[in-house]
Amino acid sequence: MKKISVILKEYQPNATESERLLMSYLINNLEEASLLNIKELAKKTFCSPATIVRLCKKLKLAGFKRLHRMMMAEIHGENEDEEKDARSKKKKKDIEDLIDKVTLLNIDALRRTKELLNIETLEKCSECIITAQKIALFGEGSSLVACLDARDKFLKEAIAAYCPEGLKYQIALSETLNEDDVAILIADENEDGEIVKVGRKLKSRKVTIITITRLESSSLSRLSDYNINISSSDIHYYNIHSGSRISVLNVLDILFILCAQLKKAS
Repeated sequence: MKKISVILKEYQPNATESERLLMSYLINNLEEASLLNIKELAKKTFCSPATIVRLCKKLKLAGFKRLHRMMMAEIHGENEDEEKDARSKKKKKDIEDLIDKVTLLNIDALRRTKELLNIETLEKCSECIITAQKIALFGEGSSLVACLDARDKFLKEAIAAYCPEGLKYQIALSETLNEDDVAILIADENEDGEIVKVGRKLKSRKVTIITITRLESSSLSRLSDYNINISSSDIHYYNIHSGSRISVLNVLDILFILCAQLKKAS
């Protein structure tokens, strides 16, 4: 059904002089008009109640009550549209704020990690990787995702890389490695985690160990031959540690590119 404001505007060219004044008021002051009874509306627009009734009939409305209901319906609809629009704008603003916050925190995590990276350590790590018989990557949770990504990249460069999906398979892999191999272990601050236990086993087997940790001095880093320290800043949304994951992915990408360059130069 058409809105009453639309019906009024369509009829306006055919309106009489007295009707035009009435219609102009209704179109421009719909919310105020909806609060008036027929006598108050007639007084406000300098016309008679009979003029209002005649206009209703010309508009094919049953009477003033029908006109009043249509005014209220349109105002209510407009208010709902305004509220919906306001909610939509707030949601958009909230999402924009979230995008800015997460992006800036990720950038900050990368910047902080960059400041911690040691060029000599990265060079030695990449040299160990390309001369090793096998590369094994170990990690849990979000660290495992980074390990799998690095494994696939190393394999594309024909570097034998392994990363089983599952801790028990990673433990089994650790028992097959020796001093000709390199292990990359990624872990957070957990001093007694399974990755630390894997590191102890690898150490006993004289495997070259590269660790990527958020703590420069931890149980895992003390087991390593080379420790790469990443930023301890993090982003906590729904238990997702985004900052450290981004930093780990960045470090592994740096190692991969260094290895690819060395391999190409050799």
